[in-house]
Amino acid sequence: MKPRRSWQALAQVPTRTLRRRQDKALARYLREELYALSPHYRRVLDEAGVDVRRVRGVGDLAGLPLTEHADLEANPQNFILQPTPHAMREHWGFTRKLALALGGERAGQALRRGYELASELPMDARLRQTACTRHDLDLLAEVGLRAALQLNLAPGSRLVSTLQPEGAIPSTLAGALLAGAQDPQASSGEPLHVTCPGGAHARGLHGSGRTTPDTDEILAALDGPEPSALIARPEILSQVAQTALDDSRSFPHIRWLIVVGSAAPDPKEAAAWVALAPAARVARIHGHSECPMAFVEGARPVATMAEAPEAGTGFIVHPDLCILEIIDPDTLQPVAEGHPGEVVYSSLAAHGRALLRYRTGEWAESGLVWTPDSNGSLPRLSSRLRPLKPAPPDPGIP
Repeated sequence: MKPRRSWQALAQVPTRTLRRRQDKALARYLREELYALSPHYRRVLDEAGVDVRRVRGVGDLAGLPLTEHADLEANPQNFILQPTPHAMREHWGFTRKLALALGGERAGQALRRGYELASELPMDARLRQTACTRHDLDLLAEVGLRAALQLNLAPGSRLVSTLQPEGAIPSTLAGALLAGAQDPQASSGEPLHVTCPGGAHARGLHGSGRTTPDTDEILAALDGPEPSALIARPEILSQVAQTALDDSRSFPHIRWLIVVGSAAPDPKEAAAWVALAPAARVARIHGHSECPMAFVEGARPVATMAEAPEAGTGFIVHPDLCILEIIDPDTLQPVAEGHPGEVVYSSLAAHGRALLRYRTGEWAESGLVWTPDSNGSLPRLSSRLRPLKPAPPDPGIP
């Protein structure tokens, strides 16, 4: 698997060029994918009077309809692209149609791989999860590869992960991300080695019926052949760290705490993280179960988590794979760069969960910025994220 573009090279592309590429990608995706292959979006855009041929880029997004969570929850199958011969003839560009016509069986296989759901689960179960095609899993594996490249993990590094990769063909976001991180390109030719405590009992990135490996299993793995990183959700990391602290155990050989989730630890939890791996750097990975995408925060020393848990440099966005907007949740209008607001997600590549202007229900305190920093010219989403609305109380708790 090769990255669509070299991650390091992409980070050095000037902002103006990245924005121009986004404009071109959005216009094509809207015309050839969403409008052509999604009956739902074709109806929504037609009802809104949108002529997709006139959409030139990101500047036109504010004039397009928003997608609400209720829409996705009520009819998840509406957001799976459905290619038909008529739609492809009508809306695909000449070059793409010619490649399909001349490509024979190989082109047909690629088409099926791109648009058929990957999971072997029954359809209703697949739709309750993030519906991914093989194409989507390939994209997520690329995101995992980019994350490993961004963190600059040493060749042959050993990682302990509480996320389960689920076999040779991953069927969850976690599995795809880990598959990408283990690609030899991520570590100069020598693959990373991932240990999953608990084996088949480990839990996927967005949850499932399996149980999470217990803290003893995780600590035993950390005692193994000197792993350099621990990958875990924040709540699992806090449990492991507190158990280690109670037992007066520490793992100074751990260089990375890779945290899958944007929730910042409270002061007590952060202190336990520091005690667990005092020499580590923390990199948080942020994603949504509704959106097949993930973003890695710029790494920082674990000690800073205790001093200022939310003071990160931002989650680095993949501008060639998606577009993030920040809007005022009351007026639904875009806000200025760096201003707070609700995060709105649009895909530029997904087939199984193809979303246009999806309201994530998430508040970004510092919005989205394109100002170049040590990570290059890539856009960054605020490290300070929270739900726009508080979670409803658990009815089982009095």
